[in-house]
Amino acid sequence: MQWLKTWDVRSRPMVFNVCPCALLILATTPLVVHGGDCGPYQPPLYAYRKAAGRVLPLDCETFPALDVTATPCVLRCAQLENCTVASVACENQSCRCSLCQGLQDIGEFPVTGTSPADVYILGRVLFSGASAPSKMTIPLAAPVRSGQLFQFKFRLPTDKFVLKLRGDDSILFKQDVRFDDSKLLRNSFLNGEWGEKEITPFTGMKENQEMDVVYVVTPVEFKVYFDWVFVFSFQHRDPDIASIKTVELSATGDELGYFNYLFVSI
Repeated sequence: MQWLKTWDVRSRPMVFNVCPCALLILATTPLVVHGGDCGPYQPPLYAYRKAAGRVLPLDCETFPALDVTATPCVLRCAQLENCTVASVACENQSCRCSLCQGLQDIGEFPVTGTSPADVYILGRVLFSGASAPSKMTIPLAAPVRSGQLFQFKFRLPTDKFVLKLRGDDSILFKQDVRFDDSKLLRNSFLNGEWGEKEITPFTGMKENQEMDVVYVVTPVEFKVYFDWVFVFSFQHRDPDIASIKTVELSATGDELGYFNYLFVSI
């Protein structure tokens, strides 16, 4: 049996049973799906809700939607192997569901034609709810691929924090945020050597601030966003992004902050 939860900043999670034998029962709020015994329990799927114009999906297919709500479209996406993003767009009492295999970008984009009311990014929460220790390593459930999204939600420490995407003996992407000199640093460690360090000054962040740090993986680079606003990109120095096996977080300071969760799209 598999479960799908959706949420946004305005509402509590809604829970759906999305096993293949599910029977959809439409209600006003929330929409609920019931089903029978569909095999072993699987880790929860979450559908992160974002407003239209805030994401740019890739490799989409569209078809007539059953109704104006996004729920049937999201459930169909959850049952497909390569579906990551689902949305519904309506015009002149006709609605279409879009199912997409990944993301290209996040930001404010000009809307042309019909725009969906909401988009849902499907994924799993790999870790949640802990005071940030000086170092934390989180294994990934599947190989990293182009089109994926990583969302880190936490309260910033008082000195610095570091995020690393690691292989067995390599660091394909290291992001270092230092508050003492207001710098964003990024680098890689490949074949036993550190690469060329990239540095960007930053403003606007402060100690103990609640923040989303979001990565979008593209075929050529990692795109990095703070609170869903683009900050910088880091070109792949090793094209084998599937070799990334763990996420490592570390923090220093008098207060190490609080790590809310890590969300990774499927």
